[in-house]
Amino acid sequence: MENKPIATRTMYCKSCAEKKYPFSGQVFAVFGGTSQKIHLMKADHNQKKGMTPHFIYTVKKDKHFVTIHALCAIHNCGVEIIANKETGLHDLFLFTDRVKIIKLPIKDYLHFITKWRGWTGYNI
Repeated sequence: MENKPIATRTMYCKSCAEKKYPFSGQVFAVFGGTSQKIHLMKADHNQKKGMTPHFIYTVKKDKHFVTIHALCAIHNCGVEIIANKETGLHDLFLFTDRVKIIKLPIKDYLHFITKWRGWTGYNI
């Protein structure tokens, strides 16, 4: 995967659906398109189970398709979020063995990436 995701998008996560995630108060991470930083948030209500934020990384583009890597950004699924007592910040660990590889037609990829551009906040 590249160093930084290019977006955070809501996608279906089978593992989260089986665990009944997300639930109100559950911690997750998002990548801020404007700030270009990762932010931690908490779910503000019980969302449809399995529909969770994912970090999206563009891996390969060709004339007709884009291959992306998608990683669920829910704590205890695709990422582990641990408070660092020394710095007062949080450490974010990515479970790279849980990355989904998805091949999308260019048109679908562009819609997927740009549809929510400019939105502020992220609620699940």
